Amino acid sequence: MKILRNTCVAIASAVMLGTFLPAGSAHADASVLGLEMGKSTVSELKNKFEVEEQGINQWSRGEMYSIDTAGIPIDGIKNALAIFNTDGKLDCVLLTIQKHRFDELSSSLQKKYKVTKKVKPFVGDSYVHFKDGKTLIELDAPHMSFAMTLIYMQEDFKKSFKTGVKAEEDQKRQAESDVL
Repeated sequence: MKILRNTCVAIASAVMLGTFLPAGSAHADASVLGLEMGKSTVSELKNKFEVEEQGINQWSRGEMYSIDTAGIPIDGIKNALAIFNTDGKLDCVLLTIQKHRFDELSSSLQKKYKVTKKVKPFVGDSYVHFKDGKTLIELDAPHMSFAMTLIYMQEDFKKSFKTGVKAEEDQKRQAESDVL
C-alpha cells in the first residue's frame, strides 16, 4: 500500500512539474504545474489554482500571482509565484521547495530537458540549468539554505531581469560615488 501511495505521489509530482509527456505527443514549450510557458494565460492559472494577486512585476511589466501551495501536489513545496508578460502570457514560474529534494527533482528534469550547466560540489551551492525551446529552467540550491528554487522562465524575461539588475547596480554605484 505504501509503495502504491509513493508511486501515485511521484506520478502526480511528475505531471504537475511537467516532467513527462504522454507517448506520441508533439513537442510543446516547457510546462510546469500543467501550465505551458509562453502560452498559458492568467485565466487558465485562475481556473487551475487558488491565487492571490501580487501586483505588477518590475521586469516583465505583467501581473504576478502567488499560488496556494495546498493545491500543488509536490512534497516540500513552500511557495509558488506565477509571472505574466504584458500580453498576459506565462513568463516565469518560481517555486520554492525543500532542498532535500534536489537530487530527485534534478534527475526528473534531466530526463526531459537539455542540461546547459550543472554544478554539484560536495560542499557549496548546487545548481542545474536546463533549456527547452525559449524556456530556461533553473534548479538552484544554495549551500546555507534549507530551501531551493525551481524557476521556469522565458528567455526574454531573464534578459529583462539581468538588464534591470545591472541598471540598478550601476545606479547604486553612481549614488555611492556621488556622496564620496
